[in-house]
Amino acid sequence: MRLGAILVGMAMLLGGPASATGDFGRAMQAIRDGNPGEAVTEFTRLAQNGDPEAQINLAVLLARGVGTPQNEEAAFYWAWRARLGLENRKAPDVVDYLERRLDAKTRNRVADRLATDLDKLADNGDGNAFLGIAIALFDVREPAKPKDALVSAIAATALNVPNASLVRDAIARDLPEKERLDAQRRAGIRFAQWCETAPSMATQGFCGATTATN
Repeated sequence: MRLGAILVGMAMLLGGPASATGDFGRAMQAIRDGNPGEAVTEFTRLAQNGDPEAQINLAVLLARGVGTPQNEEAAFYWAWRARLGLENRKAPDVVDYLERRLDAKTRNRVADRLATDLDKLADNGDGNAFLGIAIALFDVREPAKPKDALVSAIAATALNVPNASLVRDAIARDLPEKERLDAQRRAGIRFAQWCETAPSMATQGFCGATTATN
């Protein structure tokens, strides 16, 4: 009975903006028309391009095995991408449901995939991705990688990403001084690299004082 209730709840999550148009609207129409495979194809493309509504819809379809073979590990990944991207309000329920069904080894694979993919986004200029990396390595992984997570949280804080300083301080709280200082040193190097390579950063005012951390 409990599992049935959860799946019904997940089914109700499937959706998006009431006025959805364009590619997302076509994907939703495919669901309504009984063509979930077409919806999976469209949601996948949109999810890979960073659309959080597409990401959570794809996660639900993968978790339920509708329009595509059931794949709870991939569903967990896309649910976390939605949760990390724009704090999608629907994502936590799907994340929590799947987390209870996956062992630590599987969750760690997802955490490492998240960290890798978000690092690529950071390299392309998405400073918010640094906070996602920190959360993936600290909250999704078991055991966590707090020193690596702290490096990314420090970079996110330097970029004034909302709530990044809270995550940074929570991670650093129980780290020994040597590990904390080493993470700060590594974060300074990573930040300087990011300023050199990420697109359009020179105009955003974040990178003018990077030499002070070297």
